[in-house]
Amino acid sequence: HPSGRTIVGGAHDHAVHVWERRDDRLHARAHVALGHGPINTIQIRTGHGEPEAFVGCYSGHVVRVGLDGEVHGALRCHEGAVKSLRLHPNLPLGLSCAADGTLNAWNFEGRIRQRYLGHRAIINDLDVEPTAERVASVGRDFALNVFDLDAGTLLESFDLGRRSLKCVCFFDADTIFIGDYWGQVIRVSLADREVQRLQVAGNGLSAIKRAGDRVVTCSYDGGIYALDPARFEVTQVLRAMQQRLDEPHDESL
Repeated sequence: HPSGRTIVGGAHDHAVHVWERRDDRLHARAHVALGHGPINTIQIRTGHGEPEAFVGCYSGHVVRVGLDGEVHGALRCHEGAVKSLRLHPNLPLGLSCAADGTLNAWNFEGRIRQRYLGHRAIINDLDVEPTAERVASVGRDFALNVFDLDAGTLLESFDLGRRSLKCVCFFDADTIFIGDYWGQVIRVSLADREVQRLQVAGNGLSAIKRAGDRVVTCSYDGGIYALDPARFEVTQVLRAMQQRLDEPHDESL
């Protein structure tokens, strides 16, 4: 929750967990078994009525869960596992992408309002432009696609090589940051179509977000990396654990 007082998490236990933050500690508030498979993505809606979490699951459903743990409904948005979702900043509208290669916009009753066509493989992530006029998406077809949010038309498409793209965020209306499965951040300028790359982590990047005047990305190597978006360089690293790989096993020994 934007206040920082409530945290909602989901995992491969098929359940949503809600905690309250008090005295710099997390206190369990609710544990809800949804029965829709592992959970990939959660967004919290605020501003209209009681806040609730929208939870993207492997079943293809987005489940609405109150912060008290009460389930408000399950929306069938895709045939494949929901990989990522976002909520429109002003309208009762959600957008999600899935393992079946679909990217859809839907209302809070689950009716599909728009379909965005252009990807040819699993879509891993999406983000909505700050002005809510465009949506960007990335996936395992190595493409960054930018769509008109209302009309659903494909505005821009970038072929970014032969490495699967894991996560994406708009920093501003003209700049998009992408993380891939090899620890590389890609900066794309929509104004001049310039593409720049920076090796950040020792393993794949699982998420990337704007945080104030910085871009923050987390990696499977255990690190969280903050980047200066203008200079395109890492300015801070937070680490609570270190991924360690076993030495290769020699079968001849």
